[in-house]
Amino acid sequence: MTTAQPMGFVPASVATDPGYSEEDLARADTYGLLAEWFIREPSDDLFNRLAGSPAIDEGDQSDLANAWRNLIQVVASTAPADAAAEFQNLFIAVGKPLVAVHASVYVGGAMNHGILVDLRRDLAELGLESNPELGETEDHFSTLCEIMRYLIAAPDAKGNTLVQQQQFFSAYFQSWVEAFFDALQDQPRAKVYVAVAGFARAFFAIERQAFDIFSASLDAVDNP
Repeated sequence: MTTAQPMGFVPASVATDPGYSEEDLARADTYGLLAEWFIREPSDDLFNRLAGSPAIDEGDQSDLANAWRNLIQVVASTAPADAAAEFQNLFIAVGKPLVAVHASVYVGGAMNHGILVDLRRDLAELGLESNPELGETEDHFSTLCEIMRYLIAAPDAKGNTLVQQQQFFSAYFQSWVEAFFDALQDQPRAKVYVAVAGFARAFFAIERQAFDIFSASLDAVDNP
């Protein structure tokens, strides 16, 4: 869809191996795109890349395809400056923002909840560290998306990290992202981010279903 730029996490290297499947690269790219929407104000460059993305066949009426078309239409009718102002209104505040973007708020009701302890432990085991320049805790939605992007497209992975992907998705997305998307889509001051949330919801639904099938296949092997 687009070529996202590195964001919240700085892995030792990035995916350059042509052996990755198109599906894996598309998934990694989508996680990178979602990270880009939430880590900083949307830029002119992001809008230009979205405007230049290829159209999806009209015969594809899946939830994901329709959500993508809607996002492209909303972006086409919105000035980047207005989207940047919307980002500020929704996510930036001296006190409590209109919409929280950290898992700990949804899971534990406050920033720096205990989920961060588990997350930091798991990241240390993966050999990942946060980018201090961003000034965000590791449970920020964008950072979590970047970690998934890394797990999918890490060098030499080529699908061998599916267990890690499933475990990370289950531990750090499953319990709260729907509430996050609801908060965005129910927010009267949101326009562009309603469409972003709709696309993200459709994508995460596919991810969730795929991981459920994958988990069921593992259970079948372990319990023939």
